[in-house]
Amino acid sequence: GINKFDFSKVKVHSIIKDKSHNLWLGIYQKGLVLIPHKPNNFKYIGYQSINNNTIGSNSVMAIHEDKRNNLWVGTDGDGIYGLDSNGKLKKHYLNKEVTTIMSIYEDSNETVWVGSYLNGIASLNRETNTFNFDYEIKDENAHKVERIYSITEDANKNLWIGSMGSGLFSMDLETGEIKDRNIGTSTGATYNPINKVQNFWINTLLYSKSNKLYIGTYNGLGCLDLDTNSFIFAD
Repeated sequence: GINKFDFSKVKVHSIIKDKSHNLWLGIYQKGLVLIPHKPNNFKYIGYQSINNNTIGSNSVMAIHEDKRNNLWVGTDGDGIYGLDSNGKLKKHYLNKEVTTIMSIYEDSNETVWVGSYLNGIASLNRETNTFNFDYEIKDENAHKVERIYSITEDANKNLWIGSMGSGLFSMDLETGEIKDRNIGTSTGATYNPINKVQNFWINTLLYSKSNKLYIGTYNGLGCLDLDTNSFIFAD
């Protein structure tokens, strides 16, 4: 690190400052040294932090900053931590349902949603500090979908839910209706067998301004055109 570099014993041959105000030093026979404009660009929160250990020692699985500048941190086995904009702990949620959290998302109504590893999806009631897990997401065999790995929202107030093993679902935020979205709309007289989500093991979802939902799976990247409800794009 630069704090161990003894500048009294080196020959500086050149100095430049970049657009971010960092200094770059050319050192004779010792290479290049960067002196950042800011001594530390990162603030560490968590295990082994002397002054800021507010989220325990468990693995962090999900992070989301809401519209109120609160930071939500989901962990593997230690529930959810809510931090204010200064990193101060506001609330730690931990019970038998809120244990391992894989995804966190705040929708356009400022409702915070969490996806758990074993208990499906839940919404947070900020007034009572309780979670509602009473959302019936069923797979093609009518089994409860338990592992929710990604949550996002489109421009039409649909919540999109990616699961690990059961594929893709949507929830109408106005009506609460939940739909299985693993099959796209058939085009033409014949059903196209490839017009479906390419893999039921979904890690991440990304909604684009072009009204497309990009789907990161265990078998590469897929995309659903929300205008046509099709995984196949017309030429």
